[in-house]
Amino acid sequence: MFEFEILTNAIIHSTIKTTVIGPSISGPLIGAIIGSTFTWILAHGTEFYRFTKKKKGIYVILNSEVENNISNLKIFEIYHPVKKSYTIRNEWTINDFQNFYKTLNDFPILRHDNWDKFIDTVPEIFTQYEISKIIECNSKLDKLSDLARFLSNYEIEDSLNQDNLDLKELRFDDYLKITENYRTFEKNFNDLLRDLNTIKDIFSEKGKKLIFSLDYDLLLIMFIEIIGIISFAILLKFL
Repeated sequence: MFEFEILTNAIIHSTIKTTVIGPSISGPLIGAIIGSTFTWILAHGTEFYRFTKKKKGIYVILNSEVENNISNLKIFEIYHPVKKSYTIRNEWTINDFQNFYKTLNDFPILRHDNWDKFIDTVPEIFTQYEISKIIECNSKLDKLSDLARFLSNYEIEDSLNQDNLDLKELRFDDYLKITENYRTFEKNFNDLLRDLNTIKDIFSEKGKKLIFSLDYDLLLIMFIEIIGIISFAILLKFL
């Protein structure tokens, strides 16, 4: 920063002036102590500001990843609704199940690559509780992706695969058997979408704090610079 250069020059000028013409050693000593203190504070404050700015950049990338996963799941559900399992018995045939499984070829790619990439910086942004919640959510994300991939190639066994047979015509044991995978997918899908929205709320609150911290750090640095310049101006006047 420009003010940092001014402050550094003031330190050098103050020390040289007081050493050459000062009546005692107290002048240069005071100048050196004050100058060193302000330089140290300013340097560390500037570095802290840069680190906070870096954290905000990483936060934006991670937040975008979460929002993309939510958006992709919602778009999938628009075209391929995941109906509640307790309502489909009176609506679906066995063939409807097979058709739904085929639609899972279009299941979106859900990612947490950026989370893995910045895992070393994550503890500087999130609390231990928040990290555990996000990791748990990422695990569910992987689990649902694996299940969708499996079901996209799943074939209902021949003994039950009668195209237009209504589910309500099945024996209850057969009904439970044929709907087991669908019920698992439905639960995992809804659980993940709910958890992702919870994670989104965590990111939203974290974003507000990062913006406040960034603005606060910048104001603090500016304040230190101003105080430093004023202090040296006064020091130069009386030495």
